[in-house]
Amino acid sequence: MKKIFLFAALAFGLASCQNDTNIFGVEVTPNEKPVEYTINVDVPELDETRALADKGYSNSGEGAIINGVVASDDYTLRYILEIYDQNDNRSQEILYAHTDAKNATFKPHLIPGRKYTFVVWVDIVPASSVPATGKAADVHYNTSDLRNVTIIEDTWLPMDETRDAFTGKFTVDNLETIGTITVNCTRPFGKLRVITKDMVAVSNLGVTPEYAKVEYTNVPKYSFNAFNGTYTKADGTFAKTHAMFNIADYASNDDDPSEMALYTDYFFAPEEQVALNTFTMTVYDTDEEESKITATTFTSEIPVKRNTLTTVKGNFLTLQDVNLQVVVENNDSFTGSEIEETI
Repeated sequence: MKKIFLFAALAFGLASCQNDTNIFGVEVTPNEKPVEYTINVDVPELDETRALADKGYSNSGEGAIINGVVASDDYTLRYILEIYDQNDNRSQEILYAHTDAKNATFKPHLIPGRKYTFVVWVDIVPASSVPATGKAADVHYNTSDLRNVTIIEDTWLPMDETRDAFTGKFTVDNLETIGTITVNCTRPFGKLRVITKDMVAVSNLGVTPEYAKVEYTNVPKYSFNAFNGTYTKADGTFAKTHAMFNIADYASNDDDPSEMALYTDYFFAPEEQVALNTFTMTVYDTDEEESKITATTFTSEIPVKRNTLTTVKGNFLTLQDVNLQVVVENNDSFTGSEIEETI
């Protein structure tokens, strides 16, 4: 288990400022003495078994925790806590923790009787990037202001479980003198996976899908406001190309020898279902362009939504019919009941 590092980002010393001002830089009166309060941040998925398969990731239908990313020594979770007052002003003090533990505990100094909103972001960073003090640098998401979290396009890679992340919010109208608050987190985006069902037929042809390339033409571009849980759709769309990449080796591919996960990705998506629109997936036997097995253009509106897994299945390596039919399975919270839709 990695050590837990807790930090507060302040423009001035915490001990000295508590005598005169609160965490919002506002002068306090003698009857407004701040008290140390306990804020627990919980990522429920961390209660699940965390087992990294010897061959690679565990399951393409799960997130980073189940796939063993955080259990490895290479990565750790980064917890960020922002605190807002009754006027929705953000505090000068931003709290951070870096740990692979299932939760993080913060102890800010707050004034009882006041209204506070606690906003949390939890993502994955390289363990080697955690500084002795302060916040590990952003990797996949811009988090300088949790009211405007955006994707960092340069590090947006396919089949990368380190892009998984969680967020949560809790508001208390009248803070008690003593107590504990727990902020539960869920994902702010959906996950897409594409699974081919014709691996037996492909193997009989003597080829193996080892590499792929994905080209998006007009993926909706969203920013996420963790304070109020809303998404803002920007003008324009992503025209993103994932250059040829090695197809990730998921242990779950062995559960059914006829199936294989060819591609996974994460997208900001609101709770109402939205469409990814057109994208093309090209699959290769080797890392040479001339080894192309097939290319599939998904012109149907593949649905994605917040905290939901969308699974697209079909005979993508052998079926050449342009009137392609696929099955989409939406699993709330990446587990539970399934909704099947034929496109």
